Amino acid sequence: MTRQLLFIAGTAVAVTLLAGCSQDNTTEAPDTQPKKKENMTAFVNINSTPTTKAPTRMTGKYTGSKIEFSWTPGDHLWIDANGTLKKDYMSDIDATKRNAWFYFDGSYTAPSYPVRFTGSDSKSDEVTIKASQAQAAPNEASHLGTDGDCGTAIATRDGNEYNFILDHKASYITFAPFYSKEQLASNVTVTSITVSADEDIAGTYSFGNNGLQTASVTNPSKSITLTLTGSFPVPTASDYTKNGAYMVIQPGTFHNLKVEYKLKDNKTGNDATLSKTYAEVTFSPGKNKPIRFDLDIERYEMDYAMWDAKKTYYDGYTGTLPVNDGDVAKNPNAVPGNERYYNTIGKANGSMDATNLCAHSPNANEAAYYVWACDPHWDGERAWVMNGHIYKGGMWFKKLKYSNAGPFTSTITAYKHYGDYRLNTFWDHWMDTEAEKNVWTVRTVSQGNPNDTEKYFFLPAKGYITDQGKLDMHYPGYAGAYWTSTGTLIGSSYQALSLHFSKDEVGIDSDRRDWGYPTFKVVYE
Repeated sequence: MTRQLLFIAGTAVAVTLLAGCSQDNTTEAPDTQPKKKENMTAFVNINSTPTTKAPTRMTGKYTGSKIEFSWTPGDHLWIDANGTLKKDYMSDIDATKRNAWFYFDGSYTAPSYPVRFTGSDSKSDEVTIKASQAQAAPNEASHLGTDGDCGTAIATRDGNEYNFILDHKASYITFAPFYSKEQLASNVTVTSITVSADEDIAGTYSFGNNGLQTASVTNPSKSITLTLTGSFPVPTASDYTKNGAYMVIQPGTFHNLKVEYKLKDNKTGNDATLSKTYAEVTFSPGKNKPIRFDLDIERYEMDYAMWDAKKTYYDGYTGTLPVNDGDVAKNPNAVPGNERYYNTIGKANGSMDATNLCAHSPNANEAAYYVWACDPHWDGERAWVMNGHIYKGGMWFKKLKYSNAGPFTSTITAYKHYGDYRLNTFWDHWMDTEAEKNVWTVRTVSQGNPNDTEKYFFLPAKGYITDQGKLDMHYPGYAGAYWTSTGTLIGSSYQALSLHFSKDEVGIDSDRRDWGYPTFKVVYE
């Protein structure tokens, strides 16, 4: 049966319901089945209105209280004729007239017969709810018939034929994930959804006149993966018409039900895995439970800026923003004399503290503690969003309150016994050579997510914008680079200190102020 799902109203712990309309995706099947012959008995699917015969709905519409299915040409039935299971000789399903007849060879005279529908596999006494399911297009549920849909009925004699209303016995889930923080690019799609629980949720079940026998299951599975082979975009609000994905699941009450979504950004090549776990969820036979989830992935601004400018580099820019490493997008307005240009504050000696965009950034002393006393951890698997795209990787640092040299809870005016690194006397002779970098760079970095992340903060590896407007995210040592609030003047060259890192190192450099680095607010606790 083509399953154009409609949404059943129902409740479960932490599960939110959806509403909306479905689309008609029913197509005619080729005429390859047997021809009708004499001495056959018709079993006819009817609506819930007893006087209306055979108008099985071929489109799905949300009724607000129930689910309506559609038959697919080629579907078949079984009847229990006094203990003998018989399969129909042929079916006659007219999509245009919305009719469905199932013809059985011979004459039947009993007042009623039990009817079984066991899915597209059409076995008499078993149904398999698959642990691996697949869907080719959003809001299109034709795969349910092959993935475990099933039902029973009592067919009642009406003249020379028998009428029945199918009672579905599997359970169903509609997924419609979204991302409310930002409109993700069309290149970002959901590629699969996996559901797992403490109990079995899939397998091969004995099937009788009363439906699934969930106590007798072979090849059981505690997880089901729905692979989405088409393009399933991510809207900013839950909308199943845009990315509705459907799964068949065993009826029952399940604990620690985990729903895991996998996303792929086909522009950046990055992926992301996000999940939510529900303590207890009950799925009722024949009912659909919609689940929507606001994807929990951190979003960051594209806040590259020249050092201590009044506005970010791309403020007011109307061109195409860079997405991948190497993309070039130079803002012609980031020139001397406007608010996107760097602060030219400079002294031969003494401090040069930022007063604009970089004023909230860590100063040189605080950055030094982040490097050498805040247990940096490179996390290459953490996904994040910027400019509608998915990126991965970044560095965890301990908050200064938990620094190995702390705790610090306010502005740090000196680094250990070496004095105040904000003074230009420490940097006026700076040479960006490997020998100098060895002094200011730690090359042993812990890998992976720290255990007690509440004591840490995360900086995404955004890279930087060169003076030519090129996005560079993979330069050695500069996968992440952030301005400090400390400016420097080396000879006549306006520079400033940056905190930089990669998967192998973290350190401090003095860089030209016309390069575009992001900023971050110093984190004490």
